[in-house]
Amino acid sequence: MTALRYFDGLAEEAAGARRRVRPAENDPAHSRRPPARIKDVVRRVYLETTIPSAYVTTRTDASSIHRRNLTRSWWVDQRPRYDVWISEAVVLELAQGDWPGKAGALELVGPLRRVPITDEVVNVARRYVRERLVPADLQGDALHLAAACIYEFDFLLTWNIRPLANPTKLGHLTVINRRLGLLTPQVVTPEMLWVEDET
Repeated sequence: MTALRYFDGLAEEAAGARRRVRPAENDPAHSRRPPARIKDVVRRVYLETTIPSAYVTTRTDASSIHRRNLTRSWWVDQRPRYDVWISEAVVLELAQGDWPGKAGALELVGPLRRVPITDEVVNVARRYVRERLVPADLQGDALHLAAACIYEFDFLLTWNIRPLANPTKLGHLTVINRRLGLLTPQVVTPEMLWVEDET
């Protein structure tokens, strides 16, 4: 499947999901950036698909176990410190196929608020692929990155280290976003987004 077909198909599915569950007119998802709280500003996190996948993984290799344990610890200890969101793209990706932990992953993200996948998100994702920021075979990553940038999240949380949480790509992303008039979030893994309690 080409990037163009992938984006068009996902945008159409997301639009259908928005029509089925229409948010209230004052829902923050209608604006580019949901409003921050006054006085008690909580930093905002866009949760990419690999996070709930890691939380429920049944794989027994050392790397998967390490990521599962860190993800679960972050979910319990750190998630309450942030305003955590997903997009409809996360739900659609988790719902694809039949895999161990699928139901648990969907249940995990069910209560989280969602930003919509709009034409603007899709077009920026296409731009990222054209600019070779994200490989054409990883179009979903481009879509998550575009959503996090367009909705001005402080962080994009992911376990996709090479295509997303890669410091060497940050400069390239910042240049493209500057041309597009977009802000660039910090792209981090759970172990990087950790705040210790003050003693």
